[in-house]
Amino acid sequence: MLPKEIKLKFNPKIDSYSKLELYISQALDNNFRLFGKRVPTFTIDLLYSRAELDKAVGLETSEWVVGHTHKNRIYLLSPSVFEKASSHMVSDFLPVLTHEIAHIFTNEFLQILHPIWLYEGIAGYIAEQYHNRKINMIDNFSFLHDSKQWAKNSNYTQSYLFTNFLFKHFGLKKIYDFCKSVPQKIGKYNQAEAFFSYFDQFFEVKFIELVKKWEITVKE
Repeated sequence: MLPKEIKLKFNPKIDSYSKLELYISQALDNNFRLFGKRVPTFTIDLLYSRAELDKAVGLETSEWVVGHTHKNRIYLLSPSVFEKASSHMVSDFLPVLTHEIAHIFTNEFLQILHPIWLYEGIAGYIAEQYHNRKINMIDNFSFLHDSKQWAKNSNYTQSYLFTNFLFKHFGLKKIYDFCKSVPQKIGKYNQAEAFFSYFDQFFEVKFIELVKKWEITVKE
């Protein structure tokens, strides 16, 4: 049975509640690794066509887009139409669900938004979406910082791989504590230079030096 904090909206004529419950339970377990066994209040809306997703997002979405999280609501293509309505395999459903739930947890417990590469990277780390990814181009992290810049560059692979590197380098607790402190120290909508400066201060290591070390690992 799902936690009382979670509301699930789906078509019972198409999807099995027990199967959906299993997906959600697995996604929650993945998030508990970082956030502990606390569950925010949120709703999962399963959608059954690209048109429904476009309506929920408020714009025409690309074929690779399968979900969207806004405040405490997740809009996600049902696993029953995942392959038909997107470029994804149905095996991607659990990682994507885990990723979107991670945004809910991040919004509730960390309240960090900038940098976007880290916000997305946390979700990608929890969903283990860094596996089997090859990076084609490494962007300046300043160009992946806020929503406007992310809309132009949206380098998910760089976000996932570098955030995974940070978690491995510093550990879960250190990264969690850092992310928790960011909005308190420099604001939720901080600027890139302020973030880099605070990062250097918190970890007592230069951000740019860690980037150089990481670049070596992804080029090997």
